[in-house]
Amino acid sequence: MNLIRYKIWFLLGALVFSCSAQAVSCSVSYGDLSYGQVSAVAGATTDTQSSVNYTCSWGFFEPFFVSGVRLCLHIGPGSTSYNSAPGGFRKMRNGVNVMRHDIFTNASRSTVWGSKFDNLRNARPVEVELSSSGVSIFGGSKTGSVQMYGRATTDSGLGSGTYTEIYSGTQASATYGPDDSLRNCNGTGGDLATSSFTASANLAAQCSISASDLVFGATPSTAAPINQTSTINLNCSQGAAWQVALNPGNGAGATTTTRKMTRDGGTETLNYQLYRNAGRTQLWGQSQNNDTFSGSGTGNNQSLTVYGRVPAQTTPRTGVYRDTVVATVIF
Repeated sequence: MNLIRYKIWFLLGALVFSCSAQAVSCSVSYGDLSYGQVSAVAGATTDTQSSVNYTCSWGFFEPFFVSGVRLCLHIGPGSTSYNSAPGGFRKMRNGVNVMRHDIFTNASRSTVWGSKFDNLRNARPVEVELSSSGVSIFGGSKTGSVQMYGRATTDSGLGSGTYTEIYSGTQASATYGPDDSLRNCNGTGGDLATSSFTASANLAAQCSISASDLVFGATPSTAAPINQTSTINLNCSQGAAWQVALNPGNGAGATTTTRKMTRDGGTETLNYQLYRNAGRTQLWGQSQNNDTFSGSGTGNNQSLTVYGRVPAQTTPRTGVYRDTVVATVIF
């Protein structure tokens, strides 16, 4: 009888020893951070968010030995360099163009999400405490998620296209371990789990246009040509090809080769013309790739001069003559 009890206790001790050698294991999955279509207005911000999902598993009898797990979620600078100066930022790239963005731990986007593996303005990783409470003595898992909040900023001069940044390895990772062995998320120790995700944004080509009036002024006669100029201002995304067209106006029978101003309160007309060059040899019309003005966006304001001329003609009835021409930017 004494021999039998000895064997039972020996087997139980072997079982306990075997279970105590197991370890808690964790995995993480970082979701992509997609900003979608972002505003092309300089200084505009676009917000988005995604989640980091985690699972931590206890083995057979492990909850008896490991009652708490510390999970540290790390996000690094990405594959491009991080501006570590005060007010630094993460980056997304499209060729040589760089769009600022950053990742935060809170919805107000005031606390940058950091990593112990990189110096991001002393930003800290996110810490999650998990308890084995509720996990069966025979083993089990606990799952959860943490939100990450992104903000992208559009600077002037950016070209249109898709901007991306990849986070992989330790830049999208977790360190984890029992509370008593991993005491600090910025410290050493703990096991490592890695993931990857992509931050992306699409900046579509955009243009804005405005124009000043073309005023020929007062004249007693149209026996000699009268020249004046006005300005068209436009702002198009860097690299965006554009054309500016001028329609014929609203004068009766007007075309882009013979424009007409109409006397206020009457039907009399006065011929005039609009040109793309100071020599007034290149008509400005609305036939694309023919008589429009073309160029490429810089992301900043661009000014075009409209060269107007009232050609020599029979002096019409006195009065105020005017016309309305629509300027359109095609991009």
